[in-house]
Amino acid sequence: CIIKLLGKFIIFNKTNRVWGNALKKRFFSLQYKLLFFSLVIILIPILTLGIFSYNESLDIVKQKVSISNLNTVRQVGERVEAIFQDAHDLSLFLIRNDDVRKFFMLENADGVTEAKARIIQLNNELMYLLSTKPYIYSIYFKGFNGISTDTRNSSNPIDPDIEEELIRLKGGYIWDIGNIINYGGMETKVFSLMRVYNDMNYIPNRLAIMKINIDEQEISQIYSSEITGENDEYFIINNDNNIISSIDKGKVGTKLNSQIVGNIPKHNKEGYFQEVVNGNDYLITYYYIDNMDYTIVNTVPLKELLKDNSVIQIAMLEVAGLSFIV
Repeated sequence: CIIKLLGKFIIFNKTNRVWGNALKKRFFSLQYKLLFFSLVIILIPILTLGIFSYNESLDIVKQKVSISNLNTVRQVGERVEAIFQDAHDLSLFLIRNDDVRKFFMLENADGVTEAKARIIQLNNELMYLLSTKPYIYSIYFKGFNGISTDTRNSSNPIDPDIEEELIRLKGGYIWDIGNIINYGGMETKVFSLMRVYNDMNYIPNRLAIMKINIDEQEISQIYSSEITGENDEYFIINNDNNIISSIDKGKVGTKLNSQIVGNIPKHNKEGYFQEVVNGNDYLITYYYIDNMDYTIVNTVPLKELLKDNSVIQIAMLEVAGLSFIV
């Protein structure tokens, strides 16, 4: 009997252990399920709100960065415009200058004392004018009386077709970009304002072709100081979409990417848009230069402009992590 009782007791204990283990497993399983559902209930709203907040903040940051960049490009454009306008105003001043008029009314008189005295006087006056305009590289006159002068004694080749166009314009002006040849054969790339110099006392009387040269390097220095990143670039393009000014001189003379050019409106003074170029998102900002067929274009990868926005992303992850711990 005792042995039978002991056997039943052992079987009862084993049965209780089996049921106890099963209950424990079920209890732990329930705990894990509750923990899992709690995490889901907590994380889904946080992540949803975080993603929404991040996207909203990203759009706001993009807009603010785009407007800020537009203001910078506008300031660059206005400074470049001021230089070109100053060269134009200088050309009008010289047209009214009596010393210039008298000099180019001389006959071809190389070696004549009067001609030498007047050319010295003219050069001194021109150099004085340029002393306050460091961006103007030189002033060149090609007289119809056979006398020519340049403030740097540089060679200023002018295309015959351009000369014919200048004569046809009867005092109107043309902007062009090209090279002038300095002493020793070194070349300097310049923006040139060219116009026919007429006698103010008798307009039909053509006296000379006037050419005011602006150093391209002086122009590129204006926007080079505004470059903020490794891939931030500025260009000046003409109406044929050729790059005529850039920090990277190897790109001068090439065409700007057609994806960019094709989205620049022709009738807006300034603006910006986003464009995918070579697989990367770029912010494109443009500014038309008044009274010229030139446009300033700035291209910068969006990821460079939005570096600060990554802080928001990290903060959201920290909030999610803290919520998980709590």
